[in-house]
Amino acid sequence: ELFCTSTYTRIITSHGIDVAYPSLEASGEIVVQCKGESDVELFDYFRYEGEQYDALSERVRGKLNAVRDRARATRDLPSGEYSIILSGECVRTMLGYALFLADAKNVHTGYSDGRIADGVKAVFPDLELVPTVPYSREGIRMQERALVRDGELCTLVGGMRYATYLGAEPTGEYERIRAESGDYSMQLLASIPCI
Repeated sequence: ELFCTSTYTRIITSHGIDVAYPSLEASGEIVVQCKGESDVELFDYFRYEGEQYDALSERVRGKLNAVRDRARATRDLPSGEYSIILSGECVRTMLGYALFLADAKNVHTGYSDGRIADGVKAVFPDLELVPTVPYSREGIRMQERALVRDGELCTLVGGMRYATYLGAEPTGEYERIRAESGDYSMQLLASIPCI
């Protein structure tokens, strides 16, 4: 299933902001199945903002490969230490934890103990916040910002309400982050015994 929505947003505030912009969103579900010795079915919900035309094809291809690999998988892996390669959604989930830590609402309510320049609890590469729309719902101009630099949180992320509670600059709410590529290719990493 695929649903596409085109939206025109206009924001007018009492502080003199009067901005408008168009946006696109694609969302839906992917269900793939592989029948072999075992019958495996995978379900995936997706949502993309902006013009990401190749992303859906790549996601479907990845799910087809994953369902085939799971259908072929065996449970004969001996115990021991293994190197693990994460890719795709797993990397997004892992790196997305930095965004969770930086969320002003999570800090204010006590779900996160993230603080600026306090060292992030987990080891993260340098991360950038990337806007998906030009303005937040409150009319805050969205821009690329540093999220993590040298293992330290650089920015608390949030709208007027929670940023004000914490005495931080309101940034708007972000859903997308970017990390630079590492030094090793996927082919090189996969050539080392790994899972």
